[in-house]
Amino acid sequence: MKYLYSIIFLFFIIISSKSQTLKPDSILLNITILEQVNKMGSALLRNDLKEFVKYLDPEMIKLNGGENVMIETIKQGINELKTYGDSIIDVNFNKPSKIIKINGELQCTLPQIIVMKVPNGKLITKSTLIGVSKDMGRKWFFIDCSGRNIETLINIFPSLSKNLIIEKESQPVFFKDK
Repeated sequence: MKYLYSIIFLFFIIISSKSQTLKPDSILLNITILEQVNKMGSALLRNDLKEFVKYLDPEMIKLNGGENVMIETIKQGINELKTYGDSIIDVNFNKPSKIIKINGELQCTLPQIIVMKVPNGKLITKSTLIGVSKDMGRKWFFIDCSGRNIETLINIFPSLSKNLIIEKESQPVFFKDK
């Protein structure tokens, strides 16, 4: 049994070291995306904003004035939530969409579910993130669609594919505390 685990472990090391040759429909590529987006979500929940912004699209950071300005902006948003008695208590991501290869980039969308503690209950919102990799899937950056459609996002990020499917954002669902 130990021998079998060693072979499986070795197989994954070999495959990961050749990640630049992974096909866009690779299961390992989906695992990499989910691993990185979950690290981003965990950093947000820990309030480790320096780590969190490492997963944001560099163009978005630049458009917002750089890393320090972006961190301050996010900090202000979190503090504003707190003034209303709100806080983010959980962030989850579902399986990435089909990965699109365009202009040397890999792109996909991921469903994002955010659970917030609000006075007298919890609020659950579902939205879409766009994942972008400029190095064939080793490192992924994410863009929160925040209710914007693909045409609007392409105006901001011209390299995005018009074939990315952004689900219509649903209304937040409130669950009253018992």
